[in-house]
Amino acid sequence: MVVATAHIRDLDELVQIGEAFQQESPLHTNMKYDPDKAKRFGNHLITADDHCMFIARNGKKIYGLIGGGLKKMYYSDDSYLSEYIYYVTPDSRGSVAAKKLLDTFCKWGKDNNAKIAELGISTAINPERADKFMTKVGFKYMGANFYKEL
Repeated sequence: MVVATAHIRDLDELVQIGEAFQQESPLHTNMKYDPDKAKRFGNHLITADDHCMFIARNGKKIYGLIGGGLKKMYYSDDSYLSEYIYYVTPDSRGSVAAKKLLDTFCKWGKDNNAKIAELGISTAINPERADKFMTKVGFKYMGANFYKEL
């Protein structure tokens, strides 16, 4: 499994993975998936200087992705790294993909002077397993996410 920077040429496959993610999530499955909007979002993460997207690939197939960007707190000019999407396909969970993606993402943040990395588990896809993984790789629990269908 190799982790690399995503490129524009990866967008069509990433949009397909994004739809699989949306369909797997008990939270997001209630929303209409717009592939064009997803492609624009991916394009922004790939091309903006203060954003990034990394993919985990084995051969030609993409098995996971992580993307996000640098933000500033309302009270500080210091930057922090915020994750917008982090997903590993079901057939690669338990492999090295998730950790390699996370390590690469955090290295990018550190290289761009981020003080902290902030990731959320807000998809309702195996939240207990995700919590356990994030703690195991050194992240600290700072709260919880909640949702309510309207």
